[in-house]
Amino acid sequence: MAPDLIRDSPFGHIVRLLTRNKVFPYPEERDPSLWKKYVHKEKSAHMAHHGSVEPPEDADADELKDLRGVRTRDDSEETVAEGYNEASGARVDPEKGKDKHVVDWYVNSTQAPHHVYPPPRKVTISRLIVCLTLAM
Repeated sequence: MAPDLIRDSPFGHIVRLLTRNKVFPYPEERDPSLWKKYVHKEKSAHMAHHGSVEPPEDADADELKDLRGVRTRDDSEETVAEGYNEASGARVDPEKGKDKHVVDWYVNSTQAPHHVYPPPRKVTISRLIVCLTLAM
């Protein structure tokens, strides 16, 4: 938690600039494949099928079942043939479909929400805001 605060400060930005992002790395810099965990396969399949993330109104349940991704997260190293969406494994419709990856909201489950921060941290942040406000 403390490295995150330092990394996002002006001091952290300068240190990252001088060290070429070796110090205080972001999570996606530590693990470049992190974004693949947050790809929404069902919405990516809808995008490949008819160009929208919403399921089509006129589709029946069997068609939507066939549309769902055929890959699991463990199959991420597997190559996908041309004309298929890499994220979901669904075939891209050449007329309406778009070969796009739909990514869900990134949530760091290890970081506590702001309302659970300990009181000393809340007081420190409040004091910094007051100092910055009065400094102008």
